[in-house]
Amino acid sequence: MYGIDQDHVVTNPFLFVVDDDEVVRRSIVKRLIRLNCTVRDFESGEALINSLEHLKENPDVILLDYKMKGINGIETLRRLRKTHPMIPTFIFTAYAGERDLSLVEELGNCEVLLKTVDLHALHHIVNGAMAIKKLRMSECADC
Repeated sequence: MYGIDQDHVVTNPFLFVVDDDEVVRRSIVKRLIRLNCTVRDFESGEALINSLEHLKENPDVILLDYKMKGINGIETLRRLRKTHPMIPTFIFTAYAGERDLSLVEELGNCEVLLKTVDLHALHHIVNGAMAIKKLRMSECADC
C-alpha cells in the first residue's frame, strides 16, 4: 500500500489501481498520492479479486486496465460485479471496441477512459470518490 496515513483513511478516498504494466501502475499511484489518496495497487485482475475476498474495507473506486495478462479488465469487472456490484470502476483502455464497451455498460457502475491518464482526469475521479464516500458515510449515520 502507498500513501497510507491514518488520518486519511477515513476522510480521503481509498483507491485500487490494477495494471499489469508496472511503469504505468506506479505512475498512476504517484499521481493519486499527490492528490492525498490512499492507494493500493495490483499487478493483475486475479490479484485484485483474491484480495477483495480478504479485505475488511472496500475501495471507494477501482481503476482497472483493460488489456492485461491473465484475465482482462472486462472479465475482472464481470467477476468483481458478482461480489461487489456497487464499487465504482473506471476501465482505462486504448484497445476496447464497441462490443467491449457494450459489455462494460451491461456490467454497470463503470466508465471507460482513454489509457493516457492525466492528472486532470484523476482529479475528477478522486473528487467523485470523495463525494461517494461522503454519501455512504451519511447513509450509514442514518442506520
